[in-house]
Amino acid sequence: MCARLPVQLALLGALSAGGLSCVHAAGALHQRVYVPGLRVTAPTAPQDPLNPGNPGTPGDPVSPPAPSSAATVTLSSASLAFGQVRVGQASAVQGVLVTNSGTASLVVSSVQASGAGFSATHTCTTVAPGASCLVSVRFTPGTSGARTGELSIASNATSLVDIVQLTGTGIEPVLGLSASALALGSVTVGATSDVQSLLLSNTGSAPMVLGAIEVLDATVYQASHTCPSVLQAGSTCLVSVWAVPLVAGPAPSSLRITTDAPGSPALVPLTLTGIAPTRQVTLSPAVNGNTTWDFDTNGALTFANAGVYSVTPSFTLNVSMKAWGGGGGGSPAFTGKSPPGGGGGYASGTLTLQAGQTYVVIVGSGGAQGSTSGAAGGVGFAGGGGYGSRSGGGAGGGLSGLFSSSASQANALVIAGGGGGAAGDSSGPFVATAGGGATVANGNSVTAPTTTSAGQGASGMTGASSVTDGFGQYGSGGGGGGYWGGGANTNMFLSGTQGGTGGLGFARSGSVINPVLTRGGDVNGNGRTPANSSDADRPANAGLGGVYSSGNPGAVVLR
Repeated sequence: MCARLPVQLALLGALSAGGLSCVHAAGALHQRVYVPGLRVTAPTAPQDPLNPGNPGTPGDPVSPPAPSSAATVTLSSASLAFGQVRVGQASAVQGVLVTNSGTASLVVSSVQASGAGFSATHTCTTVAPGASCLVSVRFTPGTSGARTGELSIASNATSLVDIVQLTGTGIEPVLGLSASALALGSVTVGATSDVQSLLLSNTGSAPMVLGAIEVLDATVYQASHTCPSVLQAGSTCLVSVWAVPLVAGPAPSSLRITTDAPGSPALVPLTLTGIAPTRQVTLSPAVNGNTTWDFDTNGALTFANAGVYSVTPSFTLNVSMKAWGGGGGGSPAFTGKSPPGGGGGYASGTLTLQAGQTYVVIVGSGGAQGSTSGAAGGVGFAGGGGYGSRSGGGAGGGLSGLFSSSASQANALVIAGGGGGAAGDSSGPFVATAGGGATVANGNSVTAPTTTSAGQGASGMTGASSVTDGFGQYGSGGGGGGYWGGGANTNMFLSGTQGGTGGLGFARSGSVINPVLTRGGDVNGNGRTPANSSDADRPANAGLGGVYSSGNPGAVVLR
C-alpha cells in the first residue's frame, strides 16, 4: 500500500500541510510511514452488533465481537392436567416454576392463560440469573366437557414466549325423571289411590347429592323412595306416590325433589280427582233379599223382622237411625182381667259408620204371651215372663239397636228399650209383682216389690226376669230389653187395662249426634202403643204390645 503513495499524493495535491502516516500490516509486523504535509484519518472501526458500545480503537487493528451474556427460561413442567372438576367449582391450584438459567436478568413482560375456565396468577417481574418465580394456574369449568388451553409466558429471554399446555374436564350431575307429571286418576273420597312410580336417574357425569323428596300437600298425598343420599352417575332409584282424597273434586299438588344438580328443586305436578263416595253397605243375612244396599239409590234401609244382622259400609258414611223396641207380651186368655204388654221405646240419632268396619243391628222380638210355665225372653235381651199356676206373665219385648261390633253393653251405640210384659190375668183380688223390678244392674233377678207402683226395667241392657207373686198363681211380666226397659204393672185388681211399661233406651255420648230417647206406653203401664208411633218410617205394628198375644217385633231404619 505504501508503494502506491506517490500516485495518491499527485491526486491529492496540497490537501494538507501536515505529514501522512501509513500503517502496513504484514502478519504481526506493524510499520509506520510518515509523509510530510499530508494527514489521512483512519476509517471508523466496525461496530460489534452484540455489543454496540465497544468500537474499535482508532489506529488499532479490527477485532471479532466479544460474546454477550443472555437470559434463558427453564420451566418445571411443559403441561398441566387438572382432570375432572365440578362445573362452577374451582380446581386445586397447580404451579409452574419459571427459572432464569441464563446469565442476564430475566424480565417477564406478561403471563396469560387461554382457554375456557383457565386462569393464572404469578409473582414474576424481574428474575435474577439462577433465581425462580412461580406461576399459579386454576381450572374453573363453566360447562361440562373436556377443555384445553395454554399458559403463555413472555419475556426478554432468547425464547421470547414460553408455552405450557393446559387440559381439564368439567363434570356435573343431571337429574333425569321418567315422567314429567303423575296422574293418580279419580278416587272415591276416603279411599286410597293406586301407587304411581317415578324413576329418578343421574344422567350427568358427577355424583348427585339428594336432599328432600316430598309432596307439597301431605294431607292428601304420600310419597316414599329407595334413593340414597348420593346417586352416582348412571344410577337410578324409585319414588312412589299415592293419595287419599278428602273431598270430592280436583286436588292438585306437586312432588318436590331437591338435589345439587342444575335446576334444583325439580317440581313434578300431581293430579287427583276425589269422587263422592257411594253410600253402600253389605248385609248379612239378606234384608228383603238384598245383600247390599245403596242409600243414594234405594233410600232408607228398613229392618222389620226380629233378628241379628251385620252391616259393613264400603266407605265411611253418615247415617241417621231410628229404632223401636219390641212390644211386651200380653197375658194368656183368662176369665179375669187381661192387661196388655207395654209398647216399645223409641231412639234416634245420627252416627258415622267407618269404612270396612262390621256393625251389628238387632231388631228386638215381641215379648212372648204369658203361660203357666213362664214365657221365655226373645231376641233383644228381653226378660222372661213369670210363671203362675193359673196365669203366667208375658215376656218383655226385646231391645232394638246398633252396636259397634259384637252385641254387648260395652259396644252399644243406640238402643230403643223393649216394652214390659203384662202380668198374669187375674179374676181375684191378687196383687202381682212388677216384672223387671227396680234398678238392678243387668237385672236377671229381682225381689218382688209389694207396692202398687208401676214396675221399672233393669238399669242394664238386659231386661229383668220376673218372679211369681206371693200366692204362686199369677206370674209377673218380664222387663223389656234395654236400659230401663219396661216392667209390668203391679195392680191388676184396680184396672184390667194396665200392662207393661215401655222401655226408655240409650245413646252413647260422643258417638251419637242429636239423640232422642222416648219411653213407650207410659210409666203406669197404661199403653201398648210404642213411642213415636206416627213416624212415617215406622213399619206397621212395630213395637206394639200384645193383648192376649205376643208383642210385635221392633224395627230399625237407617237412612
